[in-house]
Amino acid sequence: MEKIKAFFASPHIQIALVTGFCIIAMSYISKHILSRSISYLHMALPPFLATLYECMLSEKEKVHPKLMKIHYWIAAILLATIAVILYYAL
Repeated sequence: MEKIKAFFASPHIQIALVTGFCIIAMSYISKHILSRSISYLHMALPPFLATLYECMLSEKEKVHPKLMKIHYWIAAILLATIAVILYYAL
């Protein structure tokens, strides 16, 4: 049980799970709910933010510590997903 908790406590896993969820949610909403499909460029926004986080994490000593809090990046990915969906919904 401790290994599972440690696994999900990793920021890499948290970012990957949130990004995967957002991609699946955008795909489902694009296919079944919206009248037009989301373009590939807009669909790539959550993975782009996740990649940006991973790049900044590798340069951790050069980046301000408050900027590297995982909750900010998760919120940014979720907000970007909502923004893309709302853009195509309107």
